[in-house]
Amino acid sequence: RIARIVPFSLASEAIYPRSYFREVEEEQGVLYARLAELIHQRWAPQSVIDIGCGTGMILSSLARYGVDVRGVDGSRSAINASSISDRILRWNLERPLPELGRFDLAICTEVAEHLPANVAFQLVSHLVSLSDVILFTAATPSRRAPRPPSRSNPRPHRPCRLRRRRSRRPH
Repeated sequence: RIARIVPFSLASEAIYPRSYFREVEEEQGVLYARLAELIHQRWAPQSVIDIGCGTGMILSSLARYGVDVRGVDGSRSAINASSISDRILRWNLERPLPELGRFDLAICTEVAEHLPANVAFQLVSHLVSLSDVILFTAATPSRRAPRPPSRSNPRPHRPCRLRRRRSRRPH
């Protein structure tokens, strides 16, 4: 018997159906709108990219402030459920990102814990190449969404890697 490993972007289609994203928007839409308001007040960015943006809840709220927004997500279901789907690139986050330019702010919220540990450095490298200002969070074990069993363990070492990577950033 041979076990087949499926990339997370393909597995996510079965795990996160469109109905999941509607429920998340209903439950967390106000929270993400408030986060967008705080981002706008704190940094007043003109351009923002969100890596692993899902349906783009933060981005759509920021767009209401006139911010130029772009998103990247691996889930066709999330992008199809998005009100800003034309601004979201579908991409497998386990692979290197294409050239996307520079932004005033790069966001990556509750994404890293869904990816295999061997792409953590790549994710951080992408974030620091996209912006000098990064908003990065990871879900706590009790707040995580469902994911394949092989990806169920939190990776507490990732924030430390972010600090190390930022300190070695080329000038």
